[in-house]
Amino acid sequence: SGALISVGIDTCGGVGGEGERPATFSASSLTTYAYKKALTPYLFEPLLPEGNRILGIVVAIDIGSTCSGYAYSLHPDPESVRTMHLIEKGYTGVKSHKIPSALLLDSRHNFHSFGYRAREFYYQLARRETRDWLFFEGFKPRVGPNSKLSHSCMVTAANGVSIPLLEVMRHCFAFFRERALSELRVLLPAGFQLRSRDIHWVLPVPSHWPVGGLDLVRRAALETGFAEQKTRLISEAEAAAAFCSAELLIGSGGGVGGGNGLWWSCQPQVVEWVRKNRQEARSLTSATSNSNDNEANRENGDEGFEGVLELIVDCGGATTNLAVQRWDRKGEYKFIAQRGMSSGSTEVDDAFAKLLNDIFDSEFVFAFRSQCPLGYLELLNAFESRKQICSLSRDSAAFLNIPLPFSMISFHKEFKSYGVDQAIRDFADPEILWTSQGMLKISRERMAQLFCPTVNRILRQIGELLEAHRGIQVLLLVGGFSKSEILRHELVLAFEKKLRILIPHNPDTAILKGAVIRGWHPLNVLSHKTKYTYGLSVLRRHDPEIHPMEKRITRNGRDWCLDVFDPLVLANQELGEETRITRQFTASGGQQQDHLTVTVFRTTSEDVAARFTTDPGVVACGTVQFNLASAANAEESNRGQSTVRKANNDGAGNVAHRRMIDATFVFSSDGLRVVAQDAATQKAISADCNVDVEIDIEESPLI
Repeated sequence: SGALISVGIDTCGGVGGEGERPATFSASSLTTYAYKKALTPYLFEPLLPEGNRILGIVVAIDIGSTCSGYAYSLHPDPESVRTMHLIEKGYTGVKSHKIPSALLLDSRHNFHSFGYRAREFYYQLARRETRDWLFFEGFKPRVGPNSKLSHSCMVTAANGVSIPLLEVMRHCFAFFRERALSELRVLLPAGFQLRSRDIHWVLPVPSHWPVGGLDLVRRAALETGFAEQKTRLISEAEAAAAFCSAELLIGSGGGVGGGNGLWWSCQPQVVEWVRKNRQEARSLTSATSNSNDNEANRENGDEGFEGVLELIVDCGGATTNLAVQRWDRKGEYKFIAQRGMSSGSTEVDDAFAKLLNDIFDSEFVFAFRSQCPLGYLELLNAFESRKQICSLSRDSAAFLNIPLPFSMISFHKEFKSYGVDQAIRDFADPEILWTSQGMLKISRERMAQLFCPTVNRILRQIGELLEAHRGIQVLLLVGGFSKSEILRHELVLAFEKKLRILIPHNPDTAILKGAVIRGWHPLNVLSHKTKYTYGLSVLRRHDPEIHPMEKRITRNGRDWCLDVFDPLVLANQELGEETRITRQFTASGGQQQDHLTVTVFRTTSEDVAARFTTDPGVVACGTVQFNLASAANAEESNRGQSTVRKANNDGAGNVAHRRMIDATFVFSSDGLRVVAQDAATQKAISADCNVDVEIDIEESPLI
């Protein structure tokens, strides 16, 4: 029961569906809407008119490795989620609902442009002029198993200048935030006041990113101006699952995106089969679920499974996220497993770049890329359009034609003193030919070799999950890379006999739309529980009856006990939407101390049997660094503060001012974040949280 406008937005300001503008809205269009399905509770009330303002909008922003975009909805109906037609088409000839992740800043780090506009402006600069501009493309870091991300991570521009990744992300969020606000103000009925705090922001992040990366994204968003209580991070796997779940439950002929939710499959009646099994799962009895698959599930910890196990595979530009979800007989689902890896379509681009080096030699390619960047971009765009349509089907063309830019042909003649045709003939590969029309002809088999390493890694990850969670019956493939005919072909070839495979129409919008849906339905999480007990190492007054003598230290004539474990949350503790715990810390160096580092520990003990951080089973799981220089200066802090004095350990009797820090530890489904302030001045202190917190999430269905 809510109110009713469904509008959408793209990253460049295009409005409407396939080139169409939506009808003009009036205040009379804001009527109550009886939603046809029973929805789970919302995080906030659906959009309702109140005077001349509105009460709720969900906007999802996805800063991707290759492309970025956003979507939004003013109503919780999944069919109202929109990503709009782009005004700026770019040069690839490939239809997309996003724009390139390309950011351009001037020499003073001021924002200039983003997306196609940034590319076009930068690549048309003279080479000497590029030194005065900071151009970032594909700046999202590739994270491996042992990689770490933090606020101090740097990213290097095309001119070699490095700046903090946090600053780059701030510029990106600011661009999308202002674009969204501008478009919404145009589309909303006259007289309605749109305020930034009316918007609930959802930010999807790769499933395998470390906690430092999540904290970096959250801080960038908050520093951009997003309200903390209305900003939520979710994993890309979670967003993909939300999209697929809502899409499959919408009746035939409809779909997320207003009728564009058609599904592709090489197998007949798969969508109907999945929908039917989800519905029948609610009425299954244990007598009908004694199959070998269910025995296997019990062996793998999935005891009590009734219904459908589904594997969601999100293949993007530089990352691939996988999630296993289970639907039980109550019609409820929960995540069984999530994993991610740094592997995607950009690796195919890298393989093509290597092939160019092999054919024309790396010296020429480097010179062409440096001196004719627009021509090199044109070449990559031509490859991108062929990359998606390349197929191993016998009905497809034996060769794919990639037009070489005229700038490349003329530059090669000048640089090498002979033509590109001669270079291709000298390469002597029968699967790579030259045509008189200026085309580089590559056989479909040779093109497939460029995909092999990436596709094989994805297939191997899928195979490992199928082994670990036997009984998976459905595979849902989403993400921009899932448009690739070769990836689809190899996936079907490997798993057609084991799985029912489904791919939605416009799979590249799944993360954005799923994030919006998730933003409306966050409370379908049945519970958030901590997997471990988390706590700090603190000093306590030494009690000889309970504290060992070896832990005793004496300071200023008082006995203290070292390494006391102070629990923040307990193992299996229900967190609710979020749990806040406040602690106070002392910076003994006063205003001269520029940072304070606190170590967080964890233990599996539920009854807090661990008394000290040195006990067996207690391990350090990360640190929180408070940047004290970001708060008030020394003079400001001293005014109005009750001075706490203590003798220094140097024995000279010097007295120092101690600085008190109020810190709030916030545990939620996103993990842990820390908010801090100076106790005397109430000035905010930035906290760099790099703590690995594991949360067990049990969920109910979206619809």
